[in-house]
Amino acid sequence: MDPALPQPVDFATSPVDPAWQLAFTDATVCYAQELFASRMAIPGAPGPRASEVLELDFRLEIQHLVNLYVRAHRNKYTLPWSCEAYNAYVGGQDGTKTAFEDALSVHFPPLESVVEGETGGVIETRPSLIVDKYGVIVLAFLPGVIGHSIQADAFHSTHLLNPTFELNGPDSSPTWRLAGQTYRRDVDSLYLSPGLATLGFLHSTGHKTPGKKIHVGRDLGSSGTNLTRSQQDARRWLTRNTKTAALMSAFSALVSPEQYALAREGLVRLARRSDTLREALESWPFAFTSLAAVSNRSTGVHRDRKSGGNNFYDVMTTIGGDPDVVQIKFRGIGFSARYTSGSMVAASCHTHLHSVAASPNVERLALAAYMKPTVLLEMGLDMPRLPTIPLVKDLLIRQILAHRRI
Repeated sequence: MDPALPQPVDFATSPVDPAWQLAFTDATVCYAQELFASRMAIPGAPGPRASEVLELDFRLEIQHLVNLYVRAHRNKYTLPWSCEAYNAYVGGQDGTKTAFEDALSVHFPPLESVVEGETGGVIETRPSLIVDKYGVIVLAFLPGVIGHSIQADAFHSTHLLNPTFELNGPDSSPTWRLAGQTYRRDVDSLYLSPGLATLGFLHSTGHKTPGKKIHVGRDLGSSGTNLTRSQQDARRWLTRNTKTAALMSAFSALVSPEQYALAREGLVRLARRSDTLREALESWPFAFTSLAAVSNRSTGVHRDRKSGGNNFYDVMTTIGGDPDVVQIKFRGIGFSARYTSGSMVAASCHTHLHSVAASPNVERLALAAYMKPTVLLEMGLDMPRLPTIPLVKDLLIRQILAHRRI
């Protein structure tokens, strides 16, 4: 890396308005990055310090996340192929063509279990990290990273999304995401209505052209003066879940510091575009452009080819669910894990096949935070680079020192 040349992160320097929910997220990320750099003994890392806005009990949550991610680095698997080559081969395949996926797994063999007699790849219950043959981070898994109190708050507050779930319920749209067979049908016995809420900021479908307007997604509402009940409740839900959002964002900032910095900068720049965007962003706590919240659903094998990108990492979180049954699986990677409540996974869901087993007895809330690359590009920013561990270490120190100079 030539230090004389600019890097994408060099253009992500705008401060976050302290009145925004994102300011709490930023304080969380700064503390998490400093803790991680210190625990990993990265040269140049200063002693970690926490902002006064972070209460002691939440600092312990951040410390738990960092400790698990340090442990993940000690439980590392290496794929024998390159993520970039794999993504190029995938093309537009969304995971529905079995013959293609079978052929792909021959060309790009998945991980194999180290347990004698066990087939079907690696099955993990421990914090885990997967890298490709060039050291690019492919996937990180943290079991039970969110504390019980925050999980309970997240689940109970999600009744605020019930009006949105009911608008976007099973079979309400031809999209496979709302296919009825993947949702629970015992509606009367459920606390959360089966359905999908898609929150965030995006170009209109079919209008991803430079200079085209970016708007607030329908489920969040485009104008604060004319919000429906479901849109008002969705914004209330965001303000009730700042801690969950901050932890998910901190995880992304450890896996790919450049993605976090660019996402944060993109949101700040987006707010300058219009009062409508600024108003919605004031209550937005995620360092991502978009969030999907889904209740009571299994997830079939798929890729998200219409969002994210090979350079972008989604963060997925599960709340609730049958602890002995729910499993998340990345078939092409050869990695499965027990997806217990409070667990998180960071990976490019654009590139890698993934699925989640059904929870037949216990309600489950799934959160998936992700990026819309065209939003960053429209804000004059570049794509983040693929995070190798040496690049991550360098970026962490740069970001920590830059933050301390503010």
